[in-house]
Amino acid sequence: MKAILRKTVLVVDDDLMVRLLITSLLQEQGYAVRQASSGASGLLMLGSAADDIDLVLADLQMPGMSGLDFALHARRMWPDIPVAVMTARAPVDLPPDEVAGIPLVPKPFVPEVLFAVLDSLTAVNNPA
Repeated sequence: MKAILRKTVLVVDDDLMVRLLITSLLQEQGYAVRQASSGASGLLMLGSAADDIDLVLADLQMPGMSGLDFALHARRMWPDIPVAVMTARAPVDLPPDEVAGIPLVPKPFVPEVLFAVLDSLTAVNNPA
């Protein structure tokens, strides 16, 4: 069976401007993007459209459900959908590159770093 290319990213961030910026960057690279403003709304979107979402990028620090809680729950419920988290302030006690085995994208980031993380997630779930 031929590997399916990953094309649709769910961006979960409570900051509208950040969501719009990331959406614009991803769309310029040919990704389709869906947006959610909270962990809870991201889980609802995954619940109703998981077959249409290939990757998830979530902010680590959000009110209500943290991005880490969201990512862990999403990974448990939809293990075939890769998840990465992004943060401007990584907690001191967390490894710098990963949060509980979930890739971490430091903010602010250069677009190439974001694309490299998304490409690595795609490669892991779609080996050649």
